[in-house]
Amino acid sequence: MASGGYDVDYAALGLTEERFEAFKSVFSALDKAHTGVIATKQLEALCYKLGENFDEEELSVAAASLADPQTGLIHFTTFLPWWISE
Repeated sequence: MASGGYDVDYAALGLTEERFEAFKSVFSALDKAHTGVIATKQLEALCYKLGENFDEEELSVAAASLADPQTGLIHFTTFLPWWISE
């Protein structure tokens, strides 16, 4: 099912369409250019908006594993599976 430019299998992620849209809305609030990516420095704000506070070390580890090695940016399609698996 396509949702806002993303071809998403909600069942595979264990999400309803509504829950997916809620995650996308929070991510999009930080993605001012509407490109589907955020800077690693925005990860803390994103996690906080989703109800989690990570310490510096946890954020550093997460950013390193989530950021695209070529751009250093975090894609929504990379972030979401990581977030729901945590």
